[in-house]
Amino acid sequence: MGSIIPSKAGAEVLYGSNEELQKAAHSVTLAYEDVTLAPLDHLVNLAGRQRMLSQRTAKFYLYRTWGLYLEPADMEMHLSLAHFTAVLNQIESSPLATTQIKGLVAKIRREWEQYKQALLVSRDPAKMRTNAKRVAELSERVLASTEELVTLIVEQAQQR
Repeated sequence: MGSIIPSKAGAEVLYGSNEELQKAAHSVTLAYEDVTLAPLDHLVNLAGRQRMLSQRTAKFYLYRTWGLYLEPADMEMHLSLAHFTAVLNQIESSPLATTQIKGLVAKIRREWEQYKQALLVSRDPAKMRTNAKRVAELSERVLASTEELVTLIVEQAQQR
C-alpha cells in the first residue's frame, strides 16, 4: 500500500466524518462508564480523553494552516486546549491519583505547555505552516505521555 500524502482536498473530506467519529467514540465511552461505575474506569476514560484532545488540537491547527474552516477550527482548537488543561487538573486532583500518576501528570503538564506555546505562536496560516512540523512532533510527544498515563491507570485498576 502506498503512502497517503496529506492534502487540502483530503482535509476537507475528512473534516465532517472525523467529527462524527469522535462524537460516536465519546458516546460509547460514556455508555461504558455508566455500566461499570468503577471510579478507576472513570479515571481511565479521562486519561484516554487526553489522548484524543492532544491530537484534536493538532488537527485543528493543521486545518488552520490550510486556511480551512478558520473560525470553527480556531474555536475548536481553543476549546480543546482548555478542556485538556481542565481534565489534566481533574486527574491530578482525583483521590485515586497515586504518586506515580501525579508524577506522570506533572510530566504531561510540562510537555503540554511547550505544545500549547507552539500551537499559539501565530494566527497567520503561512507562519503556522512553517511551525507545523514542530506542532506535529510535540503532539506526538504529548500523545505518548498520555498513553503512558492510560497504561499506568489501567495497571493500577487491574491490581485492585
